[in-house]
Amino acid sequence: MQYNIRRHVMKGFKLIVILAGVLIFIVPMFSFAGEVKESEETEGYSVIKLEEIVVTGTKTEKKVAEVPQAVVVITKEEIESTGSLSVTDYFQRVPGVAVHDYGSVGFGNQFYFRGYDYLRMYNNLDFQVDGVTIHSGADYGNPILNNIPKAAIDHIEFLKGTGASMYGAQAFIGVINTSIKRKIGAPEGEISIGYGSWHRRYTSMGVTGSQDNFGCTLAADLAKGDTYQDHQSFRHRTILFAPTIQLGADTSIEATFLYGDREVDNPFVTYLTEDQERRDRRQNFDRGELNAPLTFVGLGLTHEFGNHIQWVIKSGYYHEREKSYLVGDGSGNSWYDWGWDYRSHRHLDSYGVETHLSFLDLGTEGSILTTGLEYHFDDAEQTTAWGGFPDKDAQAEINNYAIFAQYEWKVMDKLTLTGGGRWDFFDTDIDDKLNPEQSFSRETESEISPRAGVNWEVLRNVNLFANVGTGFRVPNAYELAAEPSLDPEESVNYEVGVKARVSKFWETTFSLYRTDYEDMILNWGIIDPDTGARENIWTNAGEVRFQGIDWANYFNFGKGFSGYFHMLLDDSEYEDYKSDPGATRPFDYSDEKVPYHPRTQLKWGLEYKGFGWRVGFDGRYYDDYYSDQSGDFKADSDSYVNVDFHASYTYKMATLTLFVNNIFDEEYYASAWRDMQNPAPESNILVQGTIRF
Repeated sequence: MQYNIRRHVMKGFKLIVILAGVLIFIVPMFSFAGEVKESEETEGYSVIKLEEIVVTGTKTEKKVAEVPQAVVVITKEEIESTGSLSVTDYFQRVPGVAVHDYGSVGFGNQFYFRGYDYLRMYNNLDFQVDGVTIHSGADYGNPILNNIPKAAIDHIEFLKGTGASMYGAQAFIGVINTSIKRKIGAPEGEISIGYGSWHRRYTSMGVTGSQDNFGCTLAADLAKGDTYQDHQSFRHRTILFAPTIQLGADTSIEATFLYGDREVDNPFVTYLTEDQERRDRRQNFDRGELNAPLTFVGLGLTHEFGNHIQWVIKSGYYHEREKSYLVGDGSGNSWYDWGWDYRSHRHLDSYGVETHLSFLDLGTEGSILTTGLEYHFDDAEQTTAWGGFPDKDAQAEINNYAIFAQYEWKVMDKLTLTGGGRWDFFDTDIDDKLNPEQSFSRETESEISPRAGVNWEVLRNVNLFANVGTGFRVPNAYELAAEPSLDPEESVNYEVGVKARVSKFWETTFSLYRTDYEDMILNWGIIDPDTGARENIWTNAGEVRFQGIDWANYFNFGKGFSGYFHMLLDDSEYEDYKSDPGATRPFDYSDEKVPYHPRTQLKWGLEYKGFGWRVGFDGRYYDDYYSDQSGDFKADSDSYVNVDFHASYTYKMATLTLFVNNIFDEEYYASAWRDMQNPAPESNILVQGTIRF
């Protein structure tokens, strides 16, 4: 395996050199960006995406333009413009991301990013709160985003591409870090009340401020109502308290206490064929309930030794409990409906601590060395039963130890080289009460994740960037229980692109990405010819290539008008993905396109702000996509265009806002599996009033 990794890394460096050469011919398009006059940069300039300060990429403060990979910063103002009760819905406007909405607040909308399907993505996307990693055991993604009150969010940083060299396996394809608002100065607050389609009722409140050396943020969200899914309703409550203490000029302590509780009646989405839809089979919806409270406690300490050394400690505790049940009605609407009762209970306790030192101006001015240690412990339990008969009753304990280092070498004022890596060690125990023969103790894995990158300001306001790094996914506890000899899935990730302020009216980020994913874990069944018994085979046999173009553009047209235009062209496909010929259900998906993800995405928006008004449109075009791995099925909605509208008027402290989503009542599917579809929301509205003080 080490030979394959080295071979792919060498191929990757060659690829970066070739693509960088192509970009050299593109750069002259932006050459006049360096000729922007100083007065033009300061007078009325409002497109500042590349000037935003982020910490996620390197664990130290950097401008977006200086990070050697694609980064998106989502501001509180942008989140407020969605008209959604779910924070994750804003990602519909993020380049490269498709969000499949299941209609229930806090239930966890599914992300599809640069070809990755949601199940694999959520196991390999690092969700953080103020830099503290959150491990989740939820089926429908990490619910932490939808459980942070909107009034408490300052901004969200989305690091695209692998972050494994700094954050480990959890950051296989990227990092989403939510920063909590911590205002310095006099207190300020807001209260919002909303009412919308499907009897949705929403209340949000928050206050933040500081006095002397102590500050705090207190916020809460309350929401309830029905969803666009027939017979489905939700209740959602969340509260956050975030104190900050300044101990002198060099030391600060931050804490976050979060509690959320989500309940959904009839939570399991039913996929229907066209014939079932015509016969209104959805009226026989399976009955059930999901309840999922969570608790998060995060602590952070930052101490500066003079102007050149920064010491950071981050620690967190996350508790998640998910209970669900359903009663099948015999309608045949869904794969699990055989007239049985189904009950599931999941329990997760996760602890983590990370510390690192950053040495500023080490070697040359602007160079930074960051090195640190990290530890995580996860204790997960799961029990399921069908018709009163236990189906699963197991507990998994995972210890993860890591050491990492990264050096950002400022070779010259305009050129920075980055190199680093991380070593992870995993220790897994499984206690399977129903199948004791599958229990094991101290199954260990280790992995090294190197990374290299470059950022070069070739012209004023024009930065070329490139990076190559490895990522990995350790087999989960249940995969190891079935086959303890499984190896980690591994990948080599490449990205090359350009970030440019073309003029005071236009900023752009253009990137080419590719991930070679090998040793993907596959499983299939075989029949023993002697005994006739069925056996499941688990093996590292899959190879997939994710590749495409990701292009983001932000505009300031002047006179209060601003906008954006994003494009994704994805050509991800299975390279080698097949079972043995003797499998009970043999498959060969080699050379097929990766399903479930719209391969062509266009997103655009136009907004006007002035005279107290804020009015805008947001649209997206999704091409059709395959709805199974064989390439035999596509989502029946084909391509579609969805447009949302928002308008608000502010007078002194009060703001009244109208949101209209899917204004043309476009019919399409939130998701599809083979020939069965899950319809998306029709046209809907939300009216919201806000008082700020």
